[in-house]
Amino acid sequence: MAVALTDRSVKSLKPETKQYEVRDAALRGLAIRVNTDGTKTWTLIVSKGGRRQRVTLGRYPDLRLADARRRASERKQSGYRVGGSVETVF
Repeated sequence: MAVALTDRSVKSLKPETKQYEVRDAALRGLAIRVNTDGTKTWTLIVSKGGRRQRVTLGRYPDLRLADARRRASERKQSGYRVGGSVETVF
């Protein structure tokens, strides 16, 4: 389930006993993964040949929400496609 992420909501995400991710409602495929040690990593979920792949965009707070959305949009426009081919990037 996607959530309307904000800078405040991302900052408030707490580690749990298992790694988890929160998907962004504003940009399809963008998610933030929260590790058990509290590390937060932005990822873009794409599809290649019907198989889902995760592309790492960067770590939070080094990469803020607006920058993560911008980077994900750029990746998608340059060949990464949610549900499409990523062949042109490689």
